[in-house]
Amino acid sequence: MNIIIFDDHHTIIDTLSVYFKNAKNYKVVGTFTKSKDILNFVKNNTVDVIISDLLTDEELGTDLIFMLRKNAPESIIIVYSAVTLDFIKESCVEAGADLCISKTDHIDNLHQGIQDILEARSIENEIPIKKKPYNLSLTIKERIIIDCMIKGMSSPEIAEKLGLSHNTINNQKNHMIKKFDCNNSTELVAKLFRQGFLKM
Repeated sequence: MNIIIFDDHHTIIDTLSVYFKNAKNYKVVGTFTKSKDILNFVKNNTVDVIISDLLTDEELGTDLIFMLRKNAPESIIIVYSAVTLDFIKESCVEAGADLCISKTDHIDNLHQGIQDILEARSIENEIPIKKKPYNLSLTIKERIIIDCMIKGMSSPEIAEKLGLSHNTINNQKNHMIKKFDCNNSTELVAKLFRQGFLKM
């Protein structure tokens, strides 16, 4: 099985590469520290397993998982992250991950997770199951910004609260407006409530 690994820490990449080099029937065919490089690779190559970090310096979060799934619909995608909160794991699965494994777990759990997914998929092939389409999702940072917007906070207030620049907050808002095909922030918030991303 061909595996690719994405993480912004070379130590993690090296550890996983050595582990899967010694595992039977696995071959690491690519390692990446930049999201554009892994996305480029999956657009042009067929990969069996993608192991990806979630929170990197690029701050893409679940957006990266969504883009990986879009470009590699048949690949097993495992999020391998230090973040273990349940709502983050749920967001990853909603974005298209098959499984989330904590970096604090033994590395054998990652290997076992791949085996479990392969077994589940072979059962699915025997009994056809209608799969849910992969939907858009909100990153952790986006959820926080939306929560602040709902509370009536302005971009400068949100920026101050999160320790970010006013421009970064406006860029995030504009990105969400475009991502969810809206015309303005008010329409965005209304749509997020309608589609169940936000609850009253």
